[in-house]
Amino acid sequence: MFYLIATLSRGGMGGGDIKLMAMVGAFMGWRAVFLTTFIGSLLGSLVGIFLMVFKGKGRKTKIPFGPFLSFGSIITLFFGGEILKWYFNA
Repeated sequence: MFYLIATLSRGGMGGGDIKLMAMVGAFMGWRAVFLTTFIGSLLGSLVGIFLMVFKGKGRKTKIPFGPFLSFGSIITLFFGGEILKWYFNA
């Protein structure tokens, strides 16, 4: 999935993101990849909106995605089970 995004975005996503998510899948399982991607995307979106509103950045400003994926994987590692229980039972 990430390889396809990296190929289609023509340089918008690097190989490090692909490798990071491959390791998340290898260590935490394929289900953790989806939760990590969601959390990382949510965090990246919030930071991007903050930068556009308060720092005057534009939509074309490049923001590294790896740190958000890393933070999302840490959240998934420690709280992923609780998040999924809350989501599916709520």
